[in-house]
Formats: sequence, C-alpha cells, structure tokens
Amino acid sequence: MDIITAFKNVEALANGVDPITGETLPQYSPYNDPEIVRSLFMIMALVKMPQKGKISIEKNKS
Repeated sequence: MDIITAFKNVEALANGVDPITGETLPQYSPYNDPEIVRSLFMIMALVKMPQKGKISIEKNKS
C-alpha cells in the first residue's frame, strides 16, 4: 500500500464512508464518534504538512 491509498482510506473514514464499499458508515459506528472524526482529520492535516523536520509523536504525548 502506498501513502496515497492510505490517505484516501483515512479520508473516506473521516467523511463517514466505508473506503472499500463506498457506502455510508452506520450512524453508531466508532468512526462516527466526534473525537475519532477529529482525530482522523488531524492526522490528515499532519500528513499534508510540509516536512521541515521529523515530528516525534512521543514528544507530543501529554
């Protein structure tokens, strides 16, 4: 799998769509939880950022 495919899969999930079937995810799916949706969009934003240096996820943990 390449990064473009992975990004498209995450983007579909963030938008409430099953990336395999193209169907809308069930209303009570964990992927429709507001915190999960925000997390997916945050990850997509980080992937889109130009890399000026490597970002350590461990460094950003609270």
